[in-house]
Amino acid sequence: LAAAGPEGRVGPADPGAVRQMLLNLLDNAVKYGPAGQEIRIGATRDNGAARIWVDDGGPGIPRADREHVWDRFWRLERDRGSAVAGSGIGLAVVRELAVLHHGRAWIDDTGAEVGTRVVIELPA
Repeated sequence: LAAAGPEGRVGPADPGAVRQMLLNLLDNAVKYGPAGQEIRIGATRDNGAARIWVDDGGPGIPRADREHVWDRFWRLERDRGSAVAGSGIGLAVVRELAVLHHGRAWIDDTGAEVGTRVVIELPA
């Protein structure tokens, strides 16, 4: 299967899996960011890889926790007692689906003082 991207670009991916990855990232952005924030989605294609990212305006993820957020059922300490509902499985699913597509997923710096950028890279 192939998933169409911006400007009709096509990459070898299961459209349902790509949809699930984006839904999980958008769900996290809405849940953990402030009301009225701007959430941005972007995509590029470079050196045989397609990159999709989601930026939010939330409090960000501390560097020390950036690998832990991919673990199933793991949540940031600051979110464990909060009213924000979450099981800690969304990002684990994103990474697992990316790996199944021979890709990867990671937390990148947005360059801003706040916010999180989650990047998915898949072979294009």
